Amino acid sequence: MVLVPNPYINVRSDGSLHLERVRLQDGGDYTCMASNVAGTSNKTTTVNVYVLPVIQHGQQIFSTIEGIPVTLPCKASGVPKPSIVWSKKDVILSSNVKFSAGSDGSLQVVSPGGEETGEYVCTATNAAGYATRKVQLTVYVPPKIQRGPRVLKVQAGHRVDIPCSAQGIPPPTITWFQGRSAVPIDGGQFIHSLDGALTISNVQPPDAGIYKCVASNVAGSDASEITVQVQESPTIEDLDPPYNNPFQERVANQRIAFPCPAKGIPKPVIKWLRNGRELMGNEPGISILEDGTLLIIASVTPSDNGEYICVATNEAGSTERKYNLKVHGK
Repeated sequence: MVLVPNPYINVRSDGSLHLERVRLQDGGDYTCMASNVAGTSNKTTTVNVYVLPVIQHGQQIFSTIEGIPVTLPCKASGVPKPSIVWSKKDVILSSNVKFSAGSDGSLQVVSPGGEETGEYVCTATNAAGYATRKVQLTVYVPPKIQRGPRVLKVQAGHRVDIPCSAQGIPPPTITWFQGRSAVPIDGGQFIHSLDGALTISNVQPPDAGIYKCVASNVAGSDASEITVQVQESPTIEDLDPPYNNPFQERVANQRIAFPCPAKGIPKPVIKWLRNGRELMGNEPGISILEDGTLLIIASVTPSDNGEYICVATNEAGSTERKYNLKVHGK
């Protein structure tokens, strides 16, 4: 086909061909033919027309949940067909267990975790140049509560911190329950710490029970239960006369009962000492009844004279009550 000069094509005085605005269809073989009376000569030149890569516009912000695959698109056109490379933090990503490159230029994040959150750059390159496009990916991670002690023991009147350390993306919100009821966070007795812990400033026996911590975010939730045991050190109730007096006198052969009404949480263990030696309750004439709260001597004799000590003990502490027995002969 003979080229006809027009505003975009002209033959210059030196014989060269000038194309003003090159189009894709202008590529091909161009033959220059020179002739005079002596003959003709020609030369063919190949013109390759390249087109800069163009990346198709589309969604640039993506999100997924940990473990759920996500595909980041990068559709690019150009002549010749551009090659696609993905990078993150200036590091080129190659296909592996975490990433898979698609034939359409997309990048599939096969098994995303929190570390896959960030900015990804798609670069399309050919002989004409390159184009880039940035994509932002956020990987949401369900909450995970760090497991700790299952039981917390605290003395009544003291403070207790019930831990609930949870990780997740975004940072999870923490809600506390006692039984089926949400714990009121009013800044009074119950205080919710920034690290998720629940603080009870002045623990009382009604505060004992199972506390449930629930950590939740858009990706899911996790829960953990902790049992709070409120302990009270043993106390011995005040007694009515005559046992409110530690000094007890009896006549030989009389019966005597030493009460020791000890209370505490957990229930205290009671033991009896006579003149420093522990009584087991199987000694002749001696009975220890009602879980140790009552010591009975069926028929006292002068040999029973001395100091009797009731010792009540539990995990929170111990207390004692002393009696001094004087037996008079008939």
